[in-house]
Amino acid sequence: MPIPTALREIGRQLDDPADLGRAIDELLTARSEPPALLALGEPTHGIEAFPLLRNELLGQLAERGYRSIALETDFLAASLVDDYVNGATANIDTVLATGFSHGFGAVPGNRELIEWLRRYNADRAPRDRIRFYGFDAPTEYSGAPSPRHALSVAAAYLPPGLRPESARDLDTLLGADADWTNESAMYDAAASIGDSDRARALRIAADDLASTLRRAAPALRSAAPANSAAPANSAAPANSADPADPADPANSADPADPANSADSADPADPADSADPANPADLDDRADYDRALAHARTAQGLLRYHAAMASPGTDRVEILLSVRAEMMAENLLAIAAREQRRGPSLVFAHNAHLQRAQPLSDNGGSWANAGALVELALGERYMFIATDANPHSDPSTFQGALAAATTRRALFPAPALRAALDPAIGAGEPIVPGHFPLSPAELTGADAVIFVADTDGKRHQYW
Repeated sequence: MPIPTALREIGRQLDDPADLGRAIDELLTARSEPPALLALGEPTHGIEAFPLLRNELLGQLAERGYRSIALETDFLAASLVDDYVNGATANIDTVLATGFSHGFGAVPGNRELIEWLRRYNADRAPRDRIRFYGFDAPTEYSGAPSPRHALSVAAAYLPPGLRPESARDLDTLLGADADWTNESAMYDAAASIGDSDRARALRIAADDLASTLRRAAPALRSAAPANSAAPANSAAPANSADPADPADPANSADPADPANSADSADPADPADSADPANPADLDDRADYDRALAHARTAQGLLRYHAAMASPGTDRVEILLSVRAEMMAENLLAIAAREQRRGPSLVFAHNAHLQRAQPLSDNGGSWANAGALVELALGERYMFIATDANPHSDPSTFQGALAAATTRRALFPAPALRAALDPAIGAGEPIVPGHFPLSPAELTGADAVIFVADTDGKRHQYW
C-alpha cells in the first residue's frame, strides 16, 4: 500500500474541536493507565498554530477532568498568572510581561489562554478550577539569577527554631546580586561565582532548608491556617463568551474595552462559597508548597551556577541537563500536588518533552525532562509531538504527513512507525530553532499531530 494511503487510513483528521476530543479519547482508552501528565510538544516557539492547538486541546481536556496546565516558563513567576486566572486584580499586560519568562507572554495564544482560564474559573469552586503552572527553571540564555529570593522565601517560612544553622547568615554568603548575574559567566567559566567558597556554603544551606522542610512537613502543613474568606467585592472577568473553547478568538476579551479590564470588577455573590479573589483558597497548604518550591529552586540554581563555573568541554551539556532536571522536578511536584484534583496538560518544545531524548548528539548520556519524568511516572506520562512544514518536500517525513493531512491530523506513533519507509528522513527547518521530527524520534512519542494549515511564520516575541 502506498505510504500516503496508509497514513490517511491511520490518521485522525482534526477539522474541529469535536474531532480533537474523539481522537484524544481513542488515545486515552488504549492506555493501561490514565496519564497524570499529558504533554503536548511544539517543534519551535512563536508559530501561532501550536499554542492555538494547545488552547483547543485544553478546552476538550477540561471536559474530561483535567484541572491544570503547565507551560515552559519559570515555575516561580507563573504564580502571578495563577493568581490572575483565579480572580486576582491585575493588569493583564503586566501579568503577561512578568508572569511568563523567555518573553513568552508575547507569544500568540498565551493572552487568549489566560483570559479563557480567568472566565472558566470565575464561577467555579476551587476544586473545579484550572490552575496555571510554569515548570521551567528561572534561567535565560544570558545567564541565571541570584538564588537570594528563593533562599530567603524558604528560610523565612520556617519557624526560627527550625532554621538550619547553615542558613543563618544568607546575606553575607550571597553578597551582591551582580556577582551572580554577570553575563560573562555564561561563556567564561572563570567569571562565574558558582564554584566559590560562598557558593559551596550556600549549596549546603539550600540542601539543609529543603531537608528541614521535608522532615518537618507533617507539623508545618497541619499548622497552615485555613484561609478565611476575602472581601466579597472581587475582580471578575467581564467577558461572557462561552468558555468551552479557549482557541476561539470570540472568547478573547478585547483589552481596549474598559469593561474587560481586571480593574473594573463586578461585585461577587456573597453566597458563592468559592472566592476567586483569594487564590490561596485553592489550597490551604499553599504556603508550605510555595516554600518547598523555593528551596527546590534554590538548590537547582546553585547547581546551575556551579555548572557555569566548570571549565570542561561538556559545560553546555551539563547546563542543559541541570535545567532538564529542574524541569522534571517541577513537573513531578505539579503531578503530586494535583493528583487529587485531576490530570495536567503540559506544553513545551518537543525537545523537552520527548521520552528517551538525549540532550546532544555527541554520545552524551544526559536526559531531557520528558525522559526523567517517564522514569518516575511510567505509563502515567503521555507525550504527543507536533510538527508542520507548509512547503514540505514530498520525499521527507513531513511531506508524507502533509500528503495525509487536510488541516490537522493525529497519527498514533506505533502505527505511524509501521507504515513508514525506514529510509525516509526529516525535512528542512522552516525557521531557526525549528527541529523537524524524524522517524527515529517516534519511539519517544505516543502520537504526532501534523499541522498543515499554517504559513509557518514566527511571531517575534523576544
